[in-house]
Amino acid sequence: MFMRLHRAMKDRDMGFTLIELLVVIIIIGILAGIAIPVFFSQRKKAVDKSVVSDVTNASLSMESYYSTNNAYPTTKAQATATTNADKIVVSAGNSLSITTDGTTGYCIGGTNPASNYSSAPKYYDSNKGGLQSDNGTCSSTYTNTIALP
Repeated sequence: MFMRLHRAMKDRDMGFTLIELLVVIIIIGILAGIAIPVFFSQRKKAVDKSVVSDVTNASLSMESYYSTNNAYPTTKAQATATTNADKIVVSAGNSLSITTDGTTGYCIGGTNPASNYSSAPKYYDSNKGGLQSDNGTCSSTYTNTIALP
């Protein structure tokens, strides 16, 4: 009897049923539905951090330029000159807007269309103590504007 039952089970067990395959596909779909939005939010956070990094690095370049030349750069050519050891480099997709009067300070606004800072730039104001909130504004005393890609 046992042998007959064993042989009958062996003959019927040829693979997965359609129901089993559908259950596996549904589980994979649910897991993908959870993972994909998390992945895209991490990418947006990475772009946000690249904007903050570019703004911070530009401020360090501005200060280094000031210590060398006793003035802040007031033109794009001064800020990005290849002979300038303190040149400002901007990451792909990011845009910086630097306003300065050349002597008392500067303000840097950073944006990227793919980040949370696309409509409200991340600001660094040297007279206000550094990196400002997302919706901060530059001091009104600055007159020269340098736009970097």
